[in-house]
Amino acid sequence: MNGADRRVAMCGAEMACPVPDPHPRPEKVEDTAGPEPSTGPLVGIDVGGTKVDIAILVDGERRTRRIPTEADRGAAHVVDRALSTAAALADGAVAAVGVAVPGAVGNGVIRLADNVPGLDELDLPSLVEDVFPGAPLALVNDLNAAAAAQLAAGVVPRQGVGLVVGLGTGTAAGIVVDGVLRPGARGAAGEIGYSRVPAGDADGALVRLEEFAGGRAFDRLAASVGLTGAQELLDRAKVDPEVAAVVLPRLDAVGRAITFCQHVLDADAVVVFGGLSAHPLLRARVEKALNDELADPPAIRWLPPDRNASLDGALHHAALAARSRPVSA
Repeated sequence: MNGADRRVAMCGAEMACPVPDPHPRPEKVEDTAGPEPSTGPLVGIDVGGTKVDIAILVDGERRTRRIPTEADRGAAHVVDRALSTAAALADGAVAAVGVAVPGAVGNGVIRLADNVPGLDELDLPSLVEDVFPGAPLALVNDLNAAAAAQLAAGVVPRQGVGLVVGLGTGTAAGIVVDGVLRPGARGAAGEIGYSRVPAGDADGALVRLEEFAGGRAFDRLAASVGLTGAQELLDRAKVDPEVAAVVLPRLDAVGRAITFCQHVLDADAVVVFGGLSAHPLLRARVEKALNDELADPPAIRWLPPDRNASLDGALHHAALAARSRPVSA
């Protein structure tokens, strides 16, 4: 087995079949969020559509960097910069690497990662091997990673159903049932950003939810009215009826998507994170949607705006990969 194949076999909390499997197995998440200090430095990378967050965890200390994704320059450019930044932060050998990416992930194969063009065409395990030779790799979906971290931290209960929603450039969810991640038959469970919603135009067109109400959609709207970004746009919507008329239907679409998830799953815990989730207007509209439709709506756990649950999950999976690494004789 070559280096890249060995590394793919280490992905996730369980050993994976060396042949790509279109039906990924549920992943039992361990209680611990990190390895023993003697294991060595861990690398966590969260590849988002707008930013890439990188962390090195060594001796309980976390070193972090954030770089712009520059997705328009292609996935190879994105991954090269992310790995170079991680290598500079680590400054030496590491115990394991965890990489969280958008889209469906199965045994080193990435699909449905439209926010980073070309990501599904990269041999990402081999690229990681070139930078961190010999270090096992855990390659995971970003929301599954986030859900695993929240489960390990006790935010999502070990009994019952947990729903972890990320609201950023993309819109997606991770699902946990009785302490087990449920990625679905093809690894695409929770990809709610691909559901189609009315665009609100005269033609009655349907568009993907994340194209209508994701971070990039709000950034484009902000630019069209001379504002600098989504946060400023949502601020303006609170006081400007014309802006509100455009913004509120989009926030309500997010609320309906989360409400629909709750109709299907009846989750014991709903956790929401991501750049958009920090704004009080979005929080209010999402909670209104839940209260309007559900007889017994859950109390949403809104993570702090500076908390990247997917990056936490990347480090969590790196820790699992480090623990399962064979010990040399």
